[in-house]
Amino acid sequence: LKSKLCEVRQYKLFESQDMYNHIDCCMKAVGFVNNDGSGDYHKLIKLLDKIKKSRKHGENLETCVGQSKRAGANQRAYVYYKCLLNTNSAETFKMAFDLRELIKAGKLPEGSSYGPEVDRLIREIDDKIC
Repeated sequence: LKSKLCEVRQYKLFESQDMYNHIDCCMKAVGFVNNDGSGDYHKLIKLLDKIKKSRKHGENLETCVGQSKRAGANQRAYVYYKCLLNTNSAETFKMAFDLRELIKAGKLPEGSSYGPEVDRLIREIDDKIC
């Protein structure tokens, strides 16, 4: 997976155990899934709506939470992540993920909102990795 890290950071999907493990770790780190890897509606809905209000977010989260709960234990977070990336909430989810990544990494203070600074910081990180 290391050779594909740049693509993973661009939200490309790969079906492999390494990818399942990576997404499980990342989704837990940003706080979007439960300890068992299943999606958590409440951990993401407020952030999605804060970035871009849409009734579709709730429907998409419900669908994806359900899919993640039905997945095998080692694939729950990946199924949730993949499902969200295949909804009309995908772009907002990516923004939320980038924002939480930066907050958790200490690059932005807790409670920060999505804005141009998020894009700039993510580009800096990606430029160093890729």
